[in-house]
Amino acid sequence: MVMPGKVKPGQVISLVEITGGMGPRMDVPRVADEMGADIDVLFPIIDAAQMLGLVKLEKGDLVLTEDGHAFQKTLKHKVTTLRDRLALVEPFKTAMELASKKHRVSAHDVADALQQLGVK
Repeated sequence: MVMPGKVKPGQVISLVEITGGMGPRMDVPRVADEMGADIDVLFPIIDAAQMLGLVKLEKGDLVLTEDGHAFQKTLKHKVTTLRDRLALVEPFKTAMELASKKHRVSAHDVADALQQLGVK
């Protein structure tokens, strides 16, 4: 799993908040409308939220997972929770593993490690 580029934590938080706040299921076009985003912009945000285990797509509807419901109900530390979940997704997983072994890690070090793992 590789995290989609250009997705910001606030976008994932908004997606979870809107989806959970509007009911147990929401169709993707309605989520896009509520977020004020084009569908093309929304799909990478949905992908990121799925990789983090917060939402799932079922028959064109966006549904919060158990973790997504817990995340939505959390009043504080949402960004910290996202950071912890990012540690499970590439390229962050590899970067954190390298950082635990070395004092300094460059983007080149991470890119080399990802290439060795076959991650593009």
